[in-house]
Amino acid sequence: MQGQVTAENVPAPPRGGKSSGDRTLPRIAETRPQVLHQPLPAYPPQAMDAQVSCEIRLMYHVETDGSAAAVRFNWVLRPPDTYLKAFEAAILEAISEWKFKPAIRHLTRQMPDGSVDTETQAVTRSKWIIIRFQVVDGQGVTE
Repeated sequence: MQGQVTAENVPAPPRGGKSSGDRTLPRIAETRPQVLHQPLPAYPPQAMDAQVSCEIRLMYHVETDGSAAAVRFNWVLRPPDTYLKAFEAAILEAISEWKFKPAIRHLTRQMPDGSVDTETQAVTRSKWIIIRFQVVDGQGVTE
């Protein structure tokens, strides 16, 4: 009988697709990176002596090995060009010391035989931080 649906000609749902009870749908959960060590940059001495303040919004990646890499410098309050490279060098030096527990992606799916398969993998994630350099009572303060 053409056009009639029977148990023999019902197509199986695609792999990873929806089935009754959504049992074959993958479940994805992710933990965020966690700071293990994140020292602030040192205040460049020549900028502190000149009482130069600045503020940066920095985007960085937390890599799968827990290290950090600077991606984008977005100056909120840009220092004079004379001091720009000193501030950038101080920030890059600090970033080289940052350590994180990386973000972890957990993929859980129920297999056709009813067992549960879980895959865990470290993933790279982007984060933002605001760093302020200011001179307070003659002292360079980084926050």
